[in-house]
Amino acid sequence: MSPLLSKNPIFDSNNTNLKESYDQFLSELRDDVSEDEVSPYLSNEFQEELKDILGRQELETYSPLKFYWLNLIDKIVDTLSLVEEGVSENNELIGFYSDSDLLGFIVDLVEKNEEPEDILEKVIDFQEIQIICFFHLHISKENWQPNGPVSYPLTPEIGETNGVLVLGEEKDIYVLEDYKGEAIIPVAGVFHDRKQIQIVNGDDVVTVTAEQASNLKHKIGELTLMAGFDKEQKADSSYFSKVEKALNVINCLSSDLSTIFHNYTHTIVPLYQEELVSYSMAILPGYSSINVRDRDFVDMVDDLLHENGHHFLNALLEGEDEIIYEDDDKIFYSPWRKALRPIRGLYHGLVTFYWAYRLFKELSVWEARSDHFSDEELQKVYYRFLEEAVLIRRCKTEIDQAYQLEKVTDFGMEVVGLVFKELEDDHSVENEVRNLLKTEDLQRLKELEADLNSKKLI
Repeated sequence: MSPLLSKNPIFDSNNTNLKESYDQFLSELRDDVSEDEVSPYLSNEFQEELKDILGRQELETYSPLKFYWLNLIDKIVDTLSLVEEGVSENNELIGFYSDSDLLGFIVDLVEKNEEPEDILEKVIDFQEIQIICFFHLHISKENWQPNGPVSYPLTPEIGETNGVLVLGEEKDIYVLEDYKGEAIIPVAGVFHDRKQIQIVNGDDVVTVTAEQASNLKHKIGELTLMAGFDKEQKADSSYFSKVEKALNVINCLSSDLSTIFHNYTHTIVPLYQEELVSYSMAILPGYSSINVRDRDFVDMVDDLLHENGHHFLNALLEGEDEIIYEDDDKIFYSPWRKALRPIRGLYHGLVTFYWAYRLFKELSVWEARSDHFSDEELQKVYYRFLEEAVLIRRCKTEIDQAYQLEKVTDFGMEVVGLVFKELEDDHSVENEVRNLLKTEDLQRLKELEADLNSKKLI
């Protein structure tokens, strides 16, 4: 077994990075509001309530939802910077928000021929409501009734979809029958002490109580699996057993892989849309959105560790030691995207796909592999191990070049250097697994190597 996970301190030293980053960010925000500076672009009501909220005791302890909430504030600060710069072109707005959950909202306003200044004003209004509403629904323990109904936008990454709310650290589930397919919910109040929420429905205010059915979520130790909900608000928990089986494989295979998974992933949210692949967000640590419809069992094991790899790297990036110096220069070829990427894209790909390499290497030489996988699945395991070896090795020259260009730090090189060192040490394992590949898969691998060798290096 490689020493990378079990012995190298770099890979187990960043569990506290997110908490430390949260504490620092919160302290800076509190200092900012204590200076009593008023922004002319934010409503007075918002600024007064935010100042009050930032002083609340509930924020003293870190949690992923609180980390997400602080980042919502960071996003409105980014919007304010655009306003102050005086952005004059709608294309600039679309480019700035290209990776944001606000992109659809902004594109819709652009298509209505609204001016950039008016669009940004509406974005700020939306973000103000989102910040205040998210705090009261997910973080505060106190009951809340605003002066009038507020429009809460669902957060799909925590399991909210098709008119289903998932509130707070306890992930209380509220099924709103009259809001199937809606992305915005008019909230009139929330009562945490009795697990109820008030929703505006036409001219009426309806009280909804949290659901208690056992098929809505499933606990495996500290890990929570959320049920999926279709457009008819029917819960689908059929994937629970598949995830449990995948986690059992990881645990039996390697206690190191199992430990690092449970250190960084705490919630699984299922995806059923064919066009969506598994993903996670840097600002929502530990929540993994996993495609459970179009992926087989081998893919399931891979996806769980791959998204965990993102959580791991995002935590590492929150540390005091710089890893990369980011910019938007798309000059590095990514063998996974088959396109030029900025340094963040290349570095993220390398470190996160390392976990697939590690997983499939361990599976390929595991004595008990035939007890858990069919012959067809094992062929896929062998190929995926060798495929990731080829793809990761292709990155080395460009990572070295990025270091020369001062886009990767010494610490960043130390981290990926351990990955490349492991590949060098594994040549004999690769040769052993190549001999297990079917002829057609071996040919596919050779074609991949030839294609990557033909790509121009920077």
